[in-house]
Amino acid sequence: MQERGALLTLIALAVAAAGAAVLLVPRGELKTEAELAAVPAPEALAQLDAVQDPLTPQLAFRQAEWTAASGETEKADTLLAALASRTPQSAMIAAARADLALRKGELVQAAFHLAQAQSAAPQPVLRHRLGMIYRRLGDSGSERALLAAAQLGDLTEWERIRLVDLTASDGATAEAMALAGAAVSLGGPQAPQLAERFVALALTGGAFDELAQAAAGWLSGADGPSLAEPLAQGIALVPRQASALAQAVMSLAPDARAPLAAALTKAQVYGVARELIQPWSERGLPGAEAWATLILYAERSGDVSVLELALQELAFRGLSPEEALPPGALLPLVRYHGGQALLPYQSWLTPEYLADAPLVAASWAIWQQRPGVAFDALQRAAGREVDPVLWRAIADELQGTGYFARLKALARTDPDLAQMFAR
Repeated sequence: MQERGALLTLIALAVAAAGAAVLLVPRGELKTEAELAAVPAPEALAQLDAVQDPLTPQLAFRQAEWTAASGETEKADTLLAALASRTPQSAMIAAARADLALRKGELVQAAFHLAQAQSAAPQPVLRHRLGMIYRRLGDSGSERALLAAAQLGDLTEWERIRLVDLTASDGATAEAMALAGAAVSLGGPQAPQLAERFVALALTGGAFDELAQAAAGWLSGADGPSLAEPLAQGIALVPRQASALAQAVMSLAPDARAPLAAALTKAQVYGVARELIQPWSERGLPGAEAWATLILYAERSGDVSVLELALQELAFRGLSPEEALPPGALLPLVRYHGGQALLPYQSWLTPEYLADAPLVAASWAIWQQRPGVAFDALQRAAGREVDPVLWRAIADELQGTGYFARLKALARTDPDLAQMFAR
């Protein structure tokens, strides 16, 4: 029994000694980070807290991380501050301290630490986070300085817009214009928004020559149609200078007539748009883009006179509809003047052409008092990409013939017809 008791005592002492060894192991003999990660976090943290010598930077960072996870953010920050004093990896530590500050709602302190991290090792993610905190704090000066410190091409498109806005709000109009212009040249989905800001700043500052030069460059590039719209919207704001500004752009970029005229039409600057398309009725339309712009202008403005001049020129040359008429060229005439507006062009209304232009066919048939033919054409048109408003206007002319009631009855089972009547 005595031998057995002595043996148990020896075992107990051995276990105690082993425990003490675990608690007091010197630096370099502690379990690796991977081994610590294999045990529950509280147990791993307890082992790290028990070490008397300074931990390696990796383990010290883990200690702070697990301490923060346990809810002791103040202690975690103290651990990170101590680690920062003895390691060059200050960016990672500063970012971690910023996270702790954010947990406590201390935005100013979080911004301070993130600024340290960004200064030590600039990264887009850190810059974005820091910019958002500055924005929440209302510190526009620091936010602008942060964005301005980066290369414009390294900023996200939204950051470029923000930098332009901050610069402009500080009254630095010329600098904001230069930033917006440079940002537009970089392209991207947000280029139209940057162009909008450039136009607004140029108009505010009376920089019409600079605007014309920049716009000419935009319209001559691949993004010309999308950039023409903010330009046209800006022109709409200065009606007295609208014509002169549009003509100045055309003098520098004559091939951009179509996209600018289309954009002016969408912006309802019809007078200036007409000035730009007027030469086409005299010299002939240069291509499909010009035709599309002319048709758009006639459709949106209700002014079909320039379109009629172009059509008359084609008729005078004796061209066939296949050679002369692009899709939809006669629809503005039908929309505003009905089937009778087609009379001057009836030689073009061949069966082949009307088969591909069912709304024109329907309107022409109604004018000729052939409601059955119009009924068939309206049915064909309903299955295509046509304007429901125009379709319904033509269909309404069949009221009283019985064919309109038949169309409505068919709409109960025909989804294409139902869509026409739903508008």
